[in-house]
Formats: sequence, structure tokens, C-alpha cells
Amino acid sequence: MKLMYRLLVSVLCLLLVLGSVALSVGAETEATDQPTDPSEAADAPREASALDEAFAYRFTLNQKDYELPFAISELLNDGWSFVDEDDANRTLTYIGETSYELHMKNEATRIKVRVKSFTEETIAYKDAQVVSVYASHAFADDEKTADLTFPGGIKIDDPADRLLDVYGQPNHRASDRFIYGYEGNSFVLMDLDRDNNTVHSLSMLRQPFVLPPETIDGVDALLPADVPDYVEVSALDDKLANGVISIDERVLHLPFPLSELLKDGWQVIYTDSKDGMLEPQSNDHLFIRKGQAGLDLWVRNISNTEPTALENAYVYQLKSTESESVMHQNRLTVAQNVTLGSDRRDVILLLIDLKPDVSVSGQSETYSINCAGTIFRFQLEDSKVVSIEIEKRF
Repeated sequence: MKLMYRLLVSVLCLLLVLGSVALSVGAETEATDQPTDPSEAADAPREASALDEAFAYRFTLNQKDYELPFAISELLNDGWSFVDEDDANRTLTYIGETSYELHMKNEATRIKVRVKSFTEETIAYKDAQVVSVYASHAFADDEKTADLTFPGGIKIDDPADRLLDVYGQPNHRASDRFIYGYEGNSFVLMDLDRDNNTVHSLSMLRQPFVLPPETIDGVDALLPADVPDYVEVSALDDKLANGVISIDERVLHLPFPLSELLKDGWQVIYTDSKDGMLEPQSNDHLFIRKGQAGLDLWVRNISNTEPTALENAYVYQLKSTESESVMHQNRLTVAQNVTLGSDRRDVILLLIDLKPDVSVSGQSETYSINCAGTIFRFQLEDSKVVSIEIEKRF
């Protein structure tokens, strides 16, 4: 009996050892298969490719590919017509003028577009360029839902969760709306049907037409003589000093030329500038993106004498935000690796000897410090950093 008992105990011990080894191997395999950094999953090639295609403003309508902007005559030649026939001959009188939303039909299908003038001459809507497209789920029995497809195969009536699978987290999110980009200017927007959590409408708008990143190799050789050369920095300081920051692991010193970001793959998708030029000592507000990351920027033409192209303007203020409704997929880091999501303790240790201004409202705290003419503002909610804003005072 004792011998049988010993044998049974030995077998159980052996099974426990083998089970532990199997679990260990399985865990190692799972760890190998899964990305260690959540941002790696967000930037996986499939999702990034679909989002990049979306921000190339490409879509498919009735099995034909389009890319904003394009001549509205392409739609007219493909069987589309203005619901209001008078729209064809309404006019745009100056360069940059954009129409209201125009209703168009193709048999039982309806869409809406906007057109824009790219010429200084007065032109009719029928001769203008399309800069936006919109289609929604059909309501009337005699209408048909438009066969509109966005990059990644996104279509009307798709499950809302598929947007996250294809594009990742949006830059702005509400209970019934996903916005990739900047609403009111260039964006890819999806309205949701709250009842069944599906895509109710698809919308795409392209407004600014800024020099594309692939043509930029640094500051323009024609930069005015009264603008100094940008001096690069090599490392992020341990303390807040001289406006040294890190964007997407690139160390930069405020103010710096916008081209420093554009040549690294960032893309301007919102700008207040109408023609990509800034007058001497004038400012502009931008929103830029890279993959699923986004930043609000303010730039200035620091020349006292000459206008300059947008890419040669200097970034003097930037803001990165993360909240329930705004998700910029952070790439901004300051001294001591403080970034969005950092703990309150990290901010306190960074500012402990600097006597920052502190304001508290409910669960929200804001810490501000003027460091050699550079203002740093850290906003915290529930003891986590949700916003970082940096401004270089001139």
C-alpha cells in the first residue's frame, strides 16, 4: 500500500512539473506572438495602410475609384446629375471659394458633394472640383444606399467595431461619431446608428492643399535672409530647459521649422492658411498627423520682411491631448520622460524645485511653469496627465 501511495505521489508531482513547463512555454510563445507595446498594435501595417489611404482622400463609388479633389464632370460623365438642375450653372467667383453641399443622384442613389474653385476666374459648379463626398443609409423605400467604400473596405451599415479594427482609435470620438482628422476641415468622418451600432453615414472632406511631405527635404533654400538657421539638438534634457522636447522620438528645440516634422512623415491635415503661405510675422494653426498620432501646432513666419511657405514657418506652440472624446495617440515627450498618461508623481518630481502655478478644479489639476521663456502646462485628471501644452514666448 505504501509503495502504491509513493508511486501515486510521484506521478502527481511529475504531472505538475510537466504542466508548469507547458504553461511556461505557452506563455513564452504568446509573449513572442503579441506586441509588447500597445502602440505597435495601433501602428500595425494593415491599419496604418488603410488610414494612410483614407488621408490620401481616396474612395470608391459605384465600383469606380476617385481621389479628392477631382473634376465634378467625372461624376456627371458617370451617370450622376444635380438633384437641383440650377446647381449646374451656379458660380464660384474667387479662388478658394467652396459651395454648400450639393445633392446629386444616380437613379435611386443619393450622395452629397461640395465643389471648390482653384482658379481666379468665375466658374460654374459643373466646371469646379469636388473636395468632399457624403452618403448615408437610405431611408425612403424608393431610394438605394450608395455603394460608397472607404479605404480598408469600410462601407455604410458596417459594424462600428470594424472602424477600430481597420483605422484604430479616432482623433475625436463621440457616442455616435468617429472623426479621423480635424472636423471642419480635412477629415474622414463616420456617423453611427445608435440603435444597432453600425455605420450610418460616410463623409470625407479635403480642404487645405499644402506641399506634400515627399517634396520636402528641409528648410527651403529661398528662406528670407533674416531667418536664422535651425540648430539641431541631440538629447532630451533631464530638466525643462530651452524648450527641448521629443516628438515621435525626434529631439527638437522650440521654435523649430515645420519642415523638421514634415520630412519625418507628418502630414498637415488642417490649416487656417488658405494658400500655404504666411505673411511676415503672421501665425497659423495646424493639425498634423502621422499614422494614428496627431498634434495641434501653432506656427509663425519669423521673417520681418518676406512671406514664406508654410513648411518654412517655425513651430512655437504645440498641444497633445488625450481624453474620452479626443484621442491624439501621443508622440510628445518632455524631460524625465513625462508624457500623456504619466502619473501625477512624475509631474511633481519634474517640477519640484520650480514652484509651478497650480490650479485645481474637481478632479482636474493644471501645473504651469515659465522656463526661460518657454511655458509648459500639464493638465491632469484622476492623477494622470491628459494634456501637455508647450509655448515658446517671443
